[in-house]
Amino acid sequence: MLLQSHFNHYFISFMRQSNFELLRVICISLIILMHCYGRVPVNDMNTVNYSLGFAINAVGNVGVSIFVLISGYFGVKFKGDRFFQLIYLTIAYTTLTTFLNKGFVSSELFKTAIGVFRQSSSIWFIVCYLLLLLFSPFINPALEILTRRQYHRLLFIGFIVLNIMTTFLTPVDNYVTTATGKSFLYFIFLYIIGRYLRLHADVHPTHRTSLFLGFVASSLVILVGNVVLSFLFHKTTNRLSIDCSPFILSSALCLFHWTKTWQLRSTFINGLASSVLAIYLLDGLGYFFDRHLFHLSTFRESTIFPVILLSEVLCVLLVAVCLDKMRAALLTSWETRVFTKINAWGSRLLDKLPS
Repeated sequence: MLLQSHFNHYFISFMRQSNFELLRVICISLIILMHCYGRVPVNDMNTVNYSLGFAINAVGNVGVSIFVLISGYFGVKFKGDRFFQLIYLTIAYTTLTTFLNKGFVSSELFKTAIGVFRQSSSIWFIVCYLLLLLFSPFINPALEILTRRQYHRLLFIGFIVLNIMTTFLTPVDNYVTTATGKSFLYFIFLYIIGRYLRLHADVHPTHRTSLFLGFVASSLVILVGNVVLSFLFHKTTNRLSIDCSPFILSSALCLFHWTKTWQLRSTFINGLASSVLAIYLLDGLGYFFDRHLFHLSTFRESTIFPVILLSEVLCVLLVAVCLDKMRAALLTSWETRVFTKINAWGSRLLDKLPS
């Protein structure tokens, strides 16, 4: 599951099926692949390795959109114990990777530890998700009273402003999104799309082949478009694969609906998916393994570069999952007691506020 116990309540009716669990594992793997490749300088790369980057970005950046669509489809609910546990896990895992990469540098460890409070860009997804949790008691009821027609208008306006305009008309940082298409506003828009799919368009897809071909077609448009733009401007660009790209949204929607057609049950996949949060937060392991083991940049002119790249990705995934399983085995009972008490204390504090 995406955020360990934080997302467990979304999937009660799907506990025996592993379709969305597998999709989350695939998406986080693609994100780690994208990040590992992104750390390698593209200068002096051979043509194959350089072109590989366009393919990775065309497919890999769909992961974030799918995570939020799934959250919207199942709906998020604020629970104090899970909220504070998510903050705790974020601090613990990101501080660990900072220590591994930079050693015991108090200033760096401190900045990492408070990153979730200072809205660090490296954990922007977690920051946006925490904000979504806080606002969810107000967002969810508001969305449920919208009529289908009102929803259509909202989605149309959001698509024009947040997908079309930010992708094609504002290619640099602006007041709506960053240059890479990331923002809390677009995060909320994706959540709204997910809620719409559940409340007004929750049908079981029947055209499995068409959905898969739609995903492939969208990915090819991104791939070819980025290659053409890079050629025209003599500069590597992945503009069509930024988070808010309409083509990324199209890919995510096709892949999401295609996943709904899967009939899959696997306790192994479910167990693996429960560590997706840890994999995301331990992404910094990629720096550590690259510096001490793989040295990817030295292979950027080599034909074995894709093999080394995949090896590094698999290493990050394996170690992150193992660390998370060890933490869960040793600390879960303690964490449950602590955050249950924190939640009870917070509830009493809120009850004392004037109504």
